Amino acid sequence: MLLRRGHRLHSVSGAGMDPPTLHKFEDLRHEEGVEKIESEFWSAIQEHNIQAIKKYPESRKAVIRKDWPFVQGCLRSAVQTGSCALVKCVLMFLCPDNFHAFEVGEFAIVVATSSRDTELVISILEIWLENDSFQRYTPLDVVAIAIQASVAPSKAKVQKGSLKGLVETAIYVATVEKISEVLKDILDWHQQHSEKIGDLQKLNADCILHAALENDKDQVRLLYSAGYRLGPDTTRSVNKDHLKKIKLFRARASPVYLAVAFEESQDVDTDDPMKKCLEYASQARRYANKIQDFNTEFNGVSDKSIGFAIEMLGKCTTKHEIQTLLQTKSYRGHHNANFNIAILDGHKELVAHEKFQQLLHKKWGQRDRVHYGDEIRFNIFWSEMGKLAKLRHFVKQILYFFLLPLVFLVSTFLPWIEENELALNILMQSHVPVNRFLYFEISKMLFNLIIFATLVDGQDIAWYDLLAVVWIFSYILEDFRTIHRLYKQGEEDNRRKTLQRWLTFKNIYILITNLIFLIALILRFIAYQNNQCRNGCPYYENQMAFIGSCLWAVAALLTFLRTIQIGLMWRQTGPIIISMTYMIIDVFVFLFIFVIVYISFTLCVVYIYEVYDDEQTTFFNTHKSAFKLFYWSMIRTGNPHFPNIREFDASLRFYNASCISHLLQFGDTRIHADEVSTCSIGKSGEVGEFDSDLEEGIPYITGNILWAVYQFIVFIVLLSVLRARMVNTYHRIFREADVQWKFFRASIWWKYLDHNSVLPPPFTIIFILHAAGKRIHRICTRKGEEVAQCEEDDMSTEKRDFNKKYKRLLLTLLQSNDVSWGFDMKSLKSFKSIVDAAGD
Repeated sequence: MLLRRGHRLHSVSGAGMDPPTLHKFEDLRHEEGVEKIESEFWSAIQEHNIQAIKKYPESRKAVIRKDWPFVQGCLRSAVQTGSCALVKCVLMFLCPDNFHAFEVGEFAIVVATSSRDTELVISILEIWLENDSFQRYTPLDVVAIAIQASVAPSKAKVQKGSLKGLVETAIYVATVEKISEVLKDILDWHQQHSEKIGDLQKLNADCILHAALENDKDQVRLLYSAGYRLGPDTTRSVNKDHLKKIKLFRARASPVYLAVAFEESQDVDTDDPMKKCLEYASQARRYANKIQDFNTEFNGVSDKSIGFAIEMLGKCTTKHEIQTLLQTKSYRGHHNANFNIAILDGHKELVAHEKFQQLLHKKWGQRDRVHYGDEIRFNIFWSEMGKLAKLRHFVKQILYFFLLPLVFLVSTFLPWIEENELALNILMQSHVPVNRFLYFEISKMLFNLIIFATLVDGQDIAWYDLLAVVWIFSYILEDFRTIHRLYKQGEEDNRRKTLQRWLTFKNIYILITNLIFLIALILRFIAYQNNQCRNGCPYYENQMAFIGSCLWAVAALLTFLRTIQIGLMWRQTGPIIISMTYMIIDVFVFLFIFVIVYISFTLCVVYIYEVYDDEQTTFFNTHKSAFKLFYWSMIRTGNPHFPNIREFDASLRFYNASCISHLLQFGDTRIHADEVSTCSIGKSGEVGEFDSDLEEGIPYITGNILWAVYQFIVFIVLLSVLRARMVNTYHRIFREADVQWKFFRASIWWKYLDHNSVLPPPFTIIFILHAAGKRIHRICTRKGEEVAQCEEDDMSTEKRDFNKKYKRLLLTLLQSNDVSWGFDMKSLKSFKSIVDAAGD
C-alpha cells in the first residue's frame, strides 16, 4: 500500500512517508541462515502465531531489523490482517532498543491509516504512548537533558517528539486519502491525550494546506474545528522559497478555506469571505508584478479568487441580496463596502458582471437614502430615458448648475431656507449621481472655453484669466478631496491602500495638468509684476513671460485632450480610448530601448566626427546637431550624405590674394559676397551626396556603417516591434472589450456616487464653506454633541442590523449550490438563518 503523494510545505520526518526513498538502515550481510530466520518470522505472521513471535530469540532480532524491505513487508502483512494484537506483537518485537523505532512506527501508521482501520491506527498510537515512544538516548542526549534540568528544572521534560510525529503523520495521511472518519477519530484521540502528547503544529500544517489546495471542504472543516489554521509565514525557509510561498498563498486564498473559516467563526469583521477573496486577488496581482518569474501562478490565484466572488454574486437571486452582498445598502459611514473595493482595486470581471452593472445603473440614477439618513425617494430613471429625454434633462441641469451655488451659499448663513420646497427641490437634484456628473462636465466645458479664450486672444492678461485662476485652484482642491475620500475608503487598518488606489493614470494626468497650470500662473504673475511682455518683445529680457506662456500652452493641450475621456461613456468609442491608454505602456517600453540606442550611437558618431571642422562636415561634428539629427531620423529616414566628409585640401582654407586685390582695385566700395567667393580656394557649406571630393577613409566608412545600422535598428526593428505591440494591445483589449469598457466607465461613475461631490469647480470653495457653516451652526446651537451622539447610536444600530443580515446571506450562499436551495445534511441545523436571509 503506497501513500498517494500530497501537498507539503514542510519536510516530513522519517523515510516511511516517501516510498520512493525507502532504503535499508544498514547493509545486510548475507550471513548463513538469514533467509531461514526471515522465513520463520514471516510464517509466524502469516499464521497469526503471536506466541511464536513473542518467543522469538532475542539474538535474531538484530538480523531481521537490518533488512528494511523485509521489515516493511512484515508490517504491511500484519496490518492487512486487521488484527490489533498481531500488529502490537510485531511492533513490540521490532521497536524496543531500536534507534529506528520511529521509522518503523511511521510506516505502520501510514499503512494502517491508508487501510481505513481506525481501531488499528489508535492501537498503534496507544502502543507508542504506553512505551514512551520507544526512545533510546545516546550519552550526548543524557548530557543535554542533565544540562537542561540544571538550568530550568521545571522545564526539564523528556520530549515525546516521535509520538507527535506519528500523530501528525496519521492526520496527514487521513487528509490526503480523504478518510474523514479516521481523521475525526485521530483528532479526537489527540484531544483526549493532548496533555501527555503535547500540542501539535497547527499553523500552516501540511494536512490543512493539502486539504485547502485540493478544495476538500470536509477535511478542511474537520481540521479547522480542531484548531488548524493557515496564516502568513515569516520564517526564512518559507519567505525565501518562492515555491513554498506560492503554495502557502494559494492555500490561504483557497475559496474552500475562506468559506469554512467564515462558517466556523461567523465573524464578518475578520473572516468575511467576500472581502478576503477580493483582498487576496489584489495581493496576488501585486505579487505577480513583483515576482515576475511566477507571474502565471499568482495570476491564477487572482483569477480563482475573483471567480469565487463572481460565483457568490451569481447566486444572488433578488435585488436585495445583491445590495446586501455588495454592501451598497448598508449603513451610514460604511466606506469599505464590497462595491467600492471592487471598483477601486480593479476587479474588472466582478465589476462587469451583469448583476453588479444592474446595481450600478440603479445607483447612478437615484438618490441614496442610506447616505442621507431619510426615506425620501428620488429617481430620475436615467437608464430608461431615450436620447431626446436625456438631452432635455441635460439642458435642465444647466440651469441647476448655476442655481445650486446660490442655494448652498444662502443656506450657509440661513440654514432654515433648506426647508423651502423650491430650495429642497434644487438640492434634491444634486443628490442624484448622474446629475453631479453633468454638473462636472458642464464645468469642464466652461473651463475649456476659458482656456480657449486665453489662447486665441493676444492680450497677456484679461478678465477671463482671472476666471481660469479660480477654476485651477478649485481643481487642485478637488484633487485633495479625492485623496481624502480614498483615505477614508481604506479604513483605519488599510491607509497604505490610499496611495495605491490613487495612483491611476487618470488621477496622475489630472494632477500633472493642474501643477503645470499652477506653475504657469506663478510665472505669468511674476512676469506681469515685472512688466515683462511677449508680443513684439525680445526673449532674453522677458524670459519669465515666454516660459510661463509655454507651460500654459502645454497645460491647455493636456486639458483639451482630457475631453477625450467623455468617450468612455459609449460602447463604440470606449474600447478604443482604453486601448490607447494601454498603448502608452508600449510606448514607454519602446522609449526605454530607444533612448539607450539613441544616446549610444550619437555619442560614438560624434566622437568620430568632432575632429572635423564645418568646412569638411556640418552634421555630426557637434553634439547639438548630432542629437537633433539622430532623433528626427526616427521619422525622416535616409539622408545618406550626413556622414560624408570633404577632403581636407578640397575644403575652404584660403582665398587667392591676387583675385582679392583685383576686386579691391577695380570694384566698387562695396563688394558682393558672391564675388568674394569666386576668389576662394576649395569648397565650403554642406557636403553633397555625390560630391567627388570626399575623403573616403576609415572614419568615412565607419560613420556610414553606424548611420545605416542606427536607422535599421530604429526604423526597421524598434518601430516594427512597437507597432506589433500596439496592435497586440488593441486586439487584446477588444477581445475583452465589454469587461474593460464597463470597468472603466464604472471607475468614472464612482467619483460621483459620493454625496459630498456636489458642487463642481469653481464652486468647490462654496461647498467647503457650506459644510463648515453647518458644523459651526451645530456648535453654536449647542446641539452638536447631542446630534453626534444620536447619529453614532443610530449608525451603531444600523451596522449591527446590517451585519446580521449580511452574515445570514453569506451563510446561505456558501451552503448552497447552483441547483439547490441550500438545504443539505450540514445546513439543516441553520434552517432558520437561511430562510431569514431571503430579504432585507
